[in-house]
Amino acid sequence: MNKVLVAEDNILKQNNIKDILKSHNIAFKLVETYSDCWKILYYDHSDYNRLILDMSMPRYKDDDKIYKFAGLDILKRLYYSKINIPTIILTGHVQFTVDKIINDIDSVINMIEKDDRISNAKVIRYDTKSTLWEKEIISFIIGKELKWEF
Repeated sequence: MNKVLVAEDNILKQNNIKDILKSHNIAFKLVETYSDCWKILYYDHSDYNRLILDMSMPRYKDDDKIYKFAGLDILKRLYYSKINIPTIILTGHVQFTVDKIINDIDSVINMIEKDDRISNAKVIRYDTKSTLWEKEIISFIIGKELKWEF
């Protein structure tokens, strides 16, 4: 049985992800902060065979500040800790502004794909107007391409 760690702070996205995973009988644990995600990955990573990771989330519970590249930082920490877990970065943002520099989603995807420290990671765009992201997540979790009827 698959068990997925979901790191997501947005309630709407959480509920949509939970609905998808439950409808496919996939076990999961949900965390909402960077620190909770990293703590579980560091100490209990063998309990999970997939990770759904938000690109931006707060560092700590009740923290008002959002860490813009939390997902990217976690991927790098996984590498340095020699933890190999296939990961989906699920983001609804089309751009990220860090230090007054605007990074569009395509440049972020390119940065992730070209970083040798990041493997087993794929960026999926979250869009409530489409079901493509849902199909990509299920395909990623069960480990094979799915055929979809339209």
